[in-house]
Amino acid sequence: MNTLAKSLTSVAMACLLAASAQAQQGFGVTLYGMVDAFAYSKQLANEKRSSQLVSGPMTTSFWGIRASEDLGGGMVAIADMAGFFQVDTGGSQRSSADAGGFWGKYAWIGLSSATLGSVRLGRQATPTFLNTVRFEPYSGSSAFGTVLHTYVPTGTQPMMTANGSVGTNASGLPAGGDSAWNNALSYSSPVISGFSLQAMVAAPEGAASPAPGKRYSTAFNYVSGPLSLGLSMDKIDKASAVVVRTASDPAGAPYTLTGLNTTSFGGAYDFRVAKVYAQLFSSKLKLGSAADVKLTTTQLGTAVPVLPTGRIIVSWLHTTRAQSAVADKTRNTLSTGFDYDLSKDTDLYAVLMSDRVTGLANGTGYGVGLRHRF
Repeated sequence: MNTLAKSLTSVAMACLLAASAQAQQGFGVTLYGMVDAFAYSKQLANEKRSSQLVSGPMTTSFWGIRASEDLGGGMVAIADMAGFFQVDTGGSQRSSADAGGFWGKYAWIGLSSATLGSVRLGRQATPTFLNTVRFEPYSGSSAFGTVLHTYVPTGTQPMMTANGSVGTNASGLPAGGDSAWNNALSYSSPVISGFSLQAMVAAPEGAASPAPGKRYSTAFNYVSGPLSLGLSMDKIDKASAVVVRTASDPAGAPYTLTGLNTTSFGGAYDFRVAKVYAQLFSSKLKLGSAADVKLTTTQLGTAVPVLPTGRIIVSWLHTTRAQSAVADKTRNTLSTGFDYDLSKDTDLYAVLMSDRVTGLANGTGYGVGLRHRF
């Protein structure tokens, strides 16, 4: 039996034992996850078209174990461990280039109080990423939503903000754009008059390059009826990733990313007949001896209910890349989709996407997908 199979068997046995004992021990364990597969004719800007069966373009496929125990006095012990997998190949992680661990989505433990808030320790999603998901209609889709411009690296289109950059992969491309940080300590406040705060810090623990240095992520949110607003900020010291050179860059590129600052603002309003979304990201990539790269991403989107359980989803993304003595570049991505709930846990969706980058051949993509939650 290989290592992965042994790990899965051990986890399954632990779940069964925990579930059988929860009544006596006063705690609860939940197995949960998402399976998402998409038949995709893919062509991003400057890429050749390819026909693929891909895993998790709308929601990255994952499974996890969530646990809690009532400690009394309003205090609850909480823990969450979740890992990604690939439906198309059966492999672990988000892709073959993913350097994350077995529990690559989450792996944390903490304490929670309704009046004091919660503290968590371990690998966690950043407040900035959570706001990215919250304020766009594709809810964090890596293929069609804001994440495509702000987190997903690609060698042919260096237009990403590299939020949470964690180094380089085997091909020398950024392995970063990570939605979660290792070695993190976070605090989430209770909601007071609609306002809440999330703050997180992650330590480098003396790791050698290309690991990042100390990282900070903070978000302020406000919710009142149909209106929701959010402001978030990321700061990464010694980001130590590679910024891929564009055709207009001067000699000496690709560059080494030495630091990153990102500020984002998002909002949403539910008109019932349609929910509208907007986001603005401003990022500065510090490149040491080279001039800083400034990236600005705007997202506008909507989700319109149609039929008994369907919705039309539209998202437009615009990113501008600016650097001294280098010609500015822009990227525009428009994704139009239809999502239909077959049940409360299963939905069928279709998406048509257009991707355009300055000086590169235009791209289009389309396909149909199926998701199931458990």
